[in-house]
Order: sequence, then C-alpha cells, then structure tokens
Amino acid sequence: LETGYLYLQVSRGVAPRSHEPPGDITPTTLILAVANSFAAPASRAMRAISRQDDRWRHCDLKTTSLLGAVMGKLEMRDAGVDEVLFVGDQGQVREGGSSNLFVRHGDVLETHPADGRILEGITRGILLELAEQTGLPCRETPPLLSERQEWQEAFLCGTLTGVQPLVELDDEPVADGVVGAWTKQLAEALEKRNRNDS
Repeated sequence: LETGYLYLQVSRGVAPRSHEPPGDITPTTLILAVANSFAAPASRAMRAISRQDDRWRHCDLKTTSLLGAVMGKLEMRDAGVDEVLFVGDQGQVREGGSSNLFVRHGDVLETHPADGRILEGITRGILLELAEQTGLPCRETPPLLSERQEWQEAFLCGTLTGVQPLVELDDEPVADGVVGAWTKQLAEALEKRNRNDS
C-alpha cells in the first residue's frame, strides 16, 4: 500500500442482544487497508449547507452509531453540495459531517473547541500547531453563523481531504467565493509536513 489509510474498528464483541452486555466477551477487531490518493492542497472549492445539530452530546467519540451525521450527509447529497455543517442552538458552527471547520474572522482563525460537541480531528490538531508555527493567530471558539458575512475565508479539513476551501454556504458565497491566502498557506504547510513525515 503506497498511498492510503488503515481503518481500525474495535467492537465490544459478539453476545446475545441485550442492553446489558455480559462482561466476559472477547472484543472483535477489524482492520482494513484502503488504497486512496490524497487530495491536492486547496484544490477543490467546497460548497456546504448548514443544519441544526441534533446529534448526541458525545461527538468526540467515534462510534458506528452515526445516525445524525448520516442524516446530515443525506441532506447534503440531496442539496447537491460537498459537506453539511452542524450548527448549535446559538448559531455556533461546530463541524462538518466528515470534516472540521476553520474560519478566518477579524484576522483570527476560529475553530470550534474540542468540548465533546465535535470529533477532535487529527488534521485539525496539526493545523492548530501549524497556525501557531507560521504566526497565524488562532483561537478555539465556535464560528457563528450570524457572523458569516464577516468571514474573510473558511476551509474544511480532514485526514483524507487535507485542507480544502469552503467557498459557498447555504447558496451564498463565503467572503468573495475564492480560495483565501491563509487557506493556501496552511494547505501548503500541511502538505509539506505530510511529505516530511512519510
């Protein structure tokens, strides 16, 4: 496998159906090696819709019960866009169905804090480090949907997608609808880091 990823899934194990599983079962482990080419940095202009976040409070746990994310992804597909962004009761944009979000607002990068309401992505963590190393101010605070007219740029990130610009949200352009300078800078920094790690 030259380019791809390993997927590891561990379940509690096999037992009769019950809401109280026995304590003496053997976990089942599944490992998949999947060939995949990684996206070029900042190469795909992404479009998204926003959706009320009706997922449970433990989004930081990656489980096979992802009904909220699946429902959002179906809504996204029906809308003909690339991602769904989950929004809290106060308009806090949390994350995508399979990505984390960064927004440049007031010359500061904003991303939702890892407080259990998002899956703390590996790439997200690396980008927080890269932003600090490159001198881009960043804070873990939720971007607000009500302030999106003030966003200077936005991007989505993930392990397989890297950094991709978010140029449209709910049929409206994000900023001027093109790839922003900080998006390009962090996309290139991430690609360089990944090349050096391999």
